[in-house]
Amino acid sequence: MLRISALNVYPVKGCRGIPLERAQALVTGLSTDGVRDREWMIVDRRNRFVTQRERPRMALICTAVDDGILTLSADGIDPMTVTRERSASHSDDVTVWRSNVRGIDEGDEAAQWISDFIGADLRLVRFDDAKPRMCNRDFVGDSGAHTLFADGYKQSDDITIVAVRCTPA
Repeated sequence: MLRISALNVYPVKGCRGIPLERAQALVTGLSTDGVRDREWMIVDRRNRFVTQRERPRMALICTAVDDGILTLSADGIDPMTVTRERSASHSDDVTVWRSNVRGIDEGDEAAQWISDFIGADLRLVRFDDAKPRMCNRDFVGDSGAHTLFADGYKQSDDITIVAVRCTPA
C-alpha cells in the first residue's frame, strides 16, 4: 500500500520547500496557490542551473507563496518578493542537466539578492512555458510527458514521480 508521509512543493529548484496539506496535481508536477513545483531555478553566468552540491547555501533559502507571489527569505537578509510581471521578452536559453529550455530572467534585484546571500554571481529564472521540457523518452516513451525544472519523469497519466532529495529542517 502506498502512503504519503509528507507533501512538499519546491518553487525554486534547490531551495527549501513548502510543506503542504493539499496540492493540485498538474501534468508537470504539483502546484499550490498558483505556483508550480520547480517553476524557478538559480543559474550561473553561463545560464546553467546550479545545485546545492555546488552552492550549499541554497538549502538555507526559504520559499513561501501567497496568491501566486513567491517570497524568498533567509537569515541575515531582508525577504525578496518575486512576481510574474516580467514577460517572455526577458526569456533566454537556460540549461538544466542536458535539457536546453527557456527561462524568464526575474531581474537585477532578484539576482542581487541571491548573489549576495550565496556569494556568487547568480540569477533567478522562471520557466518559460513557450518551450516545454520533454521528459526522457527512455522513461516515458512517446507519451508527450513534460516537466519544468524538476528532476522528474512522468510515471502515469495521473502521477508524476519527482526525484527525492533532502534539505535541512
